[in-house]
Amino acid sequence: MKIDRMFFDRFEHSVRDNPTIAQAVEAGQWDRVIDYVNREVFDRPEEYYTLDKLRKAAAVDRRVRSSKRSSA
Repeated sequence: MKIDRMFFDRFEHSVRDNPTIAQAVEAGQWDRVIDYVNREVFDRPEEYYTLDKLRKAAAVDRRVRSSKRSSA
């Protein structure tokens, strides 16, 4: 669906343009990236990104987990 794809594209651009995330990715600090996205990107009033919404928007049929959810 076009709206879902647009939602995913907005998320992708916001993450790619984030200097904190870019530095952590370049350094291979994936735990830091996951923690930052969970704290600073997900469930914010601007877009209300969540793993479930992104999974649906990207048409991913596998469960995507973050360290936050995997501990539950």
